[in-house]
Amino acid sequence: MPEIQFLHLTPNRRIAYCKTSPRDKGAILPGVVFLGGFKSDMEGTKALHLEAWAERTGRAFLRFDYTGHGQSSGVFEDGCISDWADDANEAITRLTEGPQIIIGSSMGGWLSLLFAKRAPARLAAFIGIAAALGVRHEHLAGVRGDYRMPEIMGPGVGLLDYDNDGDLDLY
Repeated sequence: MPEIQFLHLTPNRRIAYCKTSPRDKGAILPGVVFLGGFKSDMEGTKALHLEAWAERTGRAFLRFDYTGHGQSSGVFEDGCISDWADDANEAITRLTEGPQIIIGSSMGGWLSLLFAKRAPARLAAFIGIAAALGVRHEHLAGVRGDYRMPEIMGPGVGLLDYDNDGDLDLY
């Protein structure tokens, strides 16, 4: 298991991460990045299971804690989705090379799409695990940036979203 390292974003802000380097045939394949959910950390079952799979298959793998989560600096209550989106962007762009398979769990699914909007050339594929993609405009009041679903998805991409109210929406 890789050791925990830290990516310094500012003098007072750092995010904890673990990174596995590719080997053998995995070096020519896209790397894998796991984005955890709300109040989750990189030591969760999904992150560790995916890391073990990446190691077995020789793929590069990255897992990390958002600020205010796990072993990263900061206080959870001081953070917001825009901060965590910035964390994801910094971690992926600074700690990986080339296109990545981004796997987002819960809130990490939403953050994965925000990353795809920022850096589409770095996205090889997106996999959502119980991805919290149903965040609506009313949930984003006061959030910095324009993170509305239609602008994130782009032309030619669809999303089926089964809501808590039982409706199936197509974006």
